[in-house]
Amino acid sequence: MATAAAAVAGNLCAEPTRSATLDALDAMSAVPGDVALAAAPALVDVAACTEDHAEHERATLLLARLLIEAVAEAVPEPAPLYGAAFAGERLAAFHAPRVMAEATQLSRAGQPLTRKDARSYASLWAPLNSAIGHGWTGLEEAAGRDVMGFMNTVSQSRRLSCPRFLTRLSRPSWCLGCAHAGLRCDRRASTIIR
Repeated sequence: MATAAAAVAGNLCAEPTRSATLDALDAMSAVPGDVALAAAPALVDVAACTEDHAEHERATLLLARLLIEAVAEAVPEPAPLYGAAFAGERLAAFHAPRVMAEATQLSRAGQPLTRKDARSYASLWAPLNSAIGHGWTGLEEAAGRDVMGFMNTVSQSRRLSCPRFLTRLSRPSWCLGCAHAGLRCDRRASTIIR
């Protein structure tokens, strides 16, 4: 099965086989744990590198599904899957996707975002929101950093890649999504209080 899992990851990374592989994973009632572990980093890579809005959304939403399944069935907890997906530079790349590059440039020139841009931006948070409620500290440890490392990485990525209207939001505004996980940010978001 390890060979099949590696093949899935390879097929996701190869543009000619990507769509069919996404279709196959979407069609599975439950993705086996070893396939999910191999697919998760490849899905992050696809989400970070594609310039196609539909492909970006499919990759991010499928990753969210894999994290939800890891909690419910396939893996006792989402930490190994989250760690595989977002370790190293993948978190920064995920939060500065190519699909948003044009939207960022247009928004800085005063142009409004399109519906596709807004949907792509919103889909970035689906994988994180699906896992964070299950112990954020453990997830970030599995990815090789602490929660503040996550906050710093995302903050830096957002400054470089976010459409203009989003960069005007204060950190507490974008941190409010963490409230469901029992976290609260202070006024400057420099500390996290459990």
